[in-house]
Amino acid sequence: MPTPTGYFYLSPALANGNRDTGTEVKFVPAPSYVDYGDRIVMTRHETDAKLIVQRSAKNPKVKKWVWVGYTPIVPRYEAQYEIMFRHQQHIREDVFGESPYVYLKETVTNVWGMYSSGVGNLVADWARCRIINVDRTLPREGGYVKYPETTIEFTIDDTNFTVV
Repeated sequence: MPTPTGYFYLSPALANGNRDTGTEVKFVPAPSYVDYGDRIVMTRHETDAKLIVQRSAKNPKVKKWVWVGYTPIVPRYEAQYEIMFRHQQHIREDVFGESPYVYLKETVTNVWGMYSSGVGNLVADWARCRIINVDRTLPREGGYVKYPETTIEFTIDDTNFTVV
């Protein structure tokens, strides 16, 4: 199986909600896996004995990037966790008085989605998001600390972003 190529990124939003193009964080180490939920939101119902299926390319469900088995002695992981934690929506708004948004991008899974440039072409690009929660589980066995999971949960809040 070929090794996936690409990266996961975070870029904070400025006070006006636009992306701070001068600040980009590449997540190294990258998440162990992603959980984007259903790719396309779909509803099914019957009307007059006919099956009606409606699909939406907009998916407001919470998505996750998950790191598995990291320890606090991995310097890049620890620094990355602090960056993610600081960019949670409630901390950005309540503590720092900043925009609730960050921009996220990933070029690994090919299921991230696409951004409409407004002139008809779709490209994998930054999506405006709200980081809802950043957390890491503590090991129950005690001893040497190795976090079973570190999770960043977010929603995409970008009208130009669509799943194709």
